[in-house]
Amino acid sequence: SLGIFLPLALLLKAIGWPVLLVLAVLAIPVFIMFLVFGLPVFMVLLVGGGLLAIVFAVLAMGLAVLKLLLPVLLIVMVVWCGIRILRWMFGGNCGSSGSEGTSPGVI
Repeated sequence: SLGIFLPLALLLKAIGWPVLLVLAVLAIPVFIMFLVFGLPVFMVLLVGGGLLAIVFAVLAMGLAVLKLLLPVLLIVMVVWCGIRILRWMFGGNCGSSGSEGTSPGVI
């Protein structure tokens, strides 16, 4: 019986109680549909729901990656903005692209 509970425990650890509770609540109408419509219609709904679940899983993974990358992106943005501000403060002629401040008379 441990073979059944191990994936459930891993799933619970991965997604947490609130998400599992929502999934359980969503599973109730699915079970009712199975009782009402029978197996063929339920299989069609299950395949459609499976595709939907894959889409949601990809979105969730994307959000998790974004959450991990957010501090890095923030640091890169701050550094980039800092460099832009420093270049603007010091006339813009320190840097690889010295297009600002090189042509006289043009403001």
